[in-house]
Amino acid sequence: MTFFTSLGYTNYANVTDWYVAGNEIADHTMTHMALPTADEINGNLIALNSLAGIPLSEIRGFRAPFLNFTTETLQIVKDSQFLYDSSTSASVPVTDPNTDAYWPYTLDNGLANSCDNEGIEGTVCDGKPVLPGLWEIPMYSIFDERGVAGVHLMDPWLDIPPSGGTTFNDSATLSWMQNTFTAHYNGNRQPFGLYTHPIHVAPNVPGVTTPNSTIAMINQFLDWAQTQQNVWIITNWQLLQWVRNPVPISQLNDFAPFKCPTPQVTAKICNGMPENEAGLVQNCMFSDFPFQTC
Repeated sequence: MTFFTSLGYTNYANVTDWYVAGNEIADHTMTHMALPTADEINGNLIALNSLAGIPLSEIRGFRAPFLNFTTETLQIVKDSQFLYDSSTSASVPVTDPNTDAYWPYTLDNGLANSCDNEGIEGTVCDGKPVLPGLWEIPMYSIFDERGVAGVHLMDPWLDIPPSGGTTFNDSATLSWMQNTFTAHYNGNRQPFGLYTHPIHVAPNVPGVTTPNSTIAMINQFLDWAQTQQNVWIITNWQLLQWVRNPVPISQLNDFAPFKCPTPQVTAKICNGMPENEAGLVQNCMFSDFPFQTC
């Protein structure tokens, strides 16, 4: 998985644990600021390196809070030497001739997604902005039975189905996910993503009822997806490694970037593993942005 991480309310020991387990850690600004400044973006790089021990060379991706960005945001991302941005969305089904569910692409010839977002309309797309070498990985929407009129992106398991009701329906969400995945799988096989805020799918969050049914539904979907041939669950960085240097399906099992080695650590260090970090985690209880680190 790819974790887009900010400072506030973050346990950096967990961030280290995710990284050690083979996941990707990416930048989401320090304080989850809309239209972030260079200090917000680059300050978070320093925080991830200093507080979680993530090597700066391993932090390759950025996503704007609230998916709220401008051409200036993308220029900062480029200037800060990120490999990719993932703040845009694909909101037209792959079965539509006018789909915007593109494979990841560089901004050598401008942006091709989120062209009509409020605040940036007219400043992106149509060949703008030109940022050679910066990749864009669109966030791929999920669609219900209404097609383009029934689009779901972040936390789709919180959305009320079009059939009515006052709350979400895990069975309905599962069908949206499976149907959209199948459309990708049977078409040009554009990547398929699931996007969520951890609080909505995490167990044992203080003051929050554990969403056991939703967690079970997501796991059911992942198990189902892996029964299809030639399906890999990977990070954004792993995806880009294949896009940049593709190999045939017959070679993917031996494709080095798709391997997930886990370091063997036995020393008492703050590496996110509870048995190794007992007594090392400190609580930094700043009023606006509390966090934990070692």
